[in-house]
Amino acid sequence: QKEWLKSMPEKIERSEFADIAVAQVNNYVNVRREPNTESEVLGKLYDDSAAKVLETTEDGWYRIESGSVNGYVKAEYVVVGDEELARSVSTRYATVTTTTLFVRDIPSTEGKVLTMLPEGDDLVVTEEEHEGWVKVSTEEGDGYISTDYVNISTEFIHAESKADEEARLAREEAVRREAARAAEAARAAEAARVSREAAASRAKSSQQSANRNPAPAAPSASSNGQAVVDYAKQFV
Repeated sequence: QKEWLKSMPEKIERSEFADIAVAQVNNYVNVRREPNTESEVLGKLYDDSAAKVLETTEDGWYRIESGSVNGYVKAEYVVVGDEELARSVSTRYATVTTTTLFVRDIPSTEGKVLTMLPEGDDLVVTEEEHEGWVKVSTEEGDGYISTDYVNISTEFIHAESKADEEARLAREEAVRREAARAAEAARAAEAARVSREAAASRAKSSQQSANRNPAPAAPSASSNGQAVVDYAKQFV
């Protein structure tokens, strides 16, 4: 038994997702300054957003850090340590750490080289099923790269601080007002066009009517004189 214990690893590797809390709510859960519902709201942790758990209270709260927000959330609104869930709401990146990295069609050095990538490139990891290799997306298509030549990192959607929310709402309001002004200008331009077309149509109709029904000619001076003579003759 002692020999068996000696063969055990000194430290069991802890999952990188063990302290990750993922919000599972209809919309968002408030992050508060203190672990009570009367405390100031510092930000919002939206559904499927993630945070790192720093502390667990005895009365059902987690102190979390997410982006620039550090505060407390009710434990019932987040799921902690679920690696499958955490992976599903995260994006995995592979950053190239060698001068030239080969992307191959199979997870093996015998695979065909699809493309070559320079140091510093960031690639989205789409699969991690083969030890020592990950599948990534490139402009030439999906392929495999060796994990010996990249750094793997995980990114989550973080909480939105109160200041960030106010700034976002201000931007959205500015965009809404600009869209309203553009729509009003478009309506005015359309109304002016319709008015011009209607005026042109009326002018054309009036001209066509005048051509069909010319006005009677005014009587000449000679015809007026003859009428006077004819009238006078009846008294002779």
